[in-house]
Amino acid sequence: MRFELSINEIRASAESVEEAGTFDGQCVHGVATLKEAIDGDLSFLSLAKYVPDLEKTKASVVFVPEDCQLSPQQNQLFLKVKHPNLALARACESMAQSL
Repeated sequence: MRFELSINEIRASAESVEEAGTFDGQCVHGVATLKEAIDGDLSFLSLAKYVPDLEKTKASVVFVPEDCQLSPQQNQLFLKVKHPNLALARACESMAQSL
């Protein structure tokens, strides 16, 4: 799915606890799985079995669990939240309201 959602809108919808890393862009333009994400995409990690995908993902912004100890790659932002899948749903809801 392609769209445009600002980083500030994502932060507001997610109520993130902590951030790790940085993303130089002002907006994300898509939502994808960790494995399929490209630069400019938003994704999430909710199950430990997908950690290998997180380590390789090209997603620019990723919702991760609060206790995630991994470091983001260069130009990648981790938003640490209680429920990453719910945070993604809220971000998508915010995007849908702007269409």
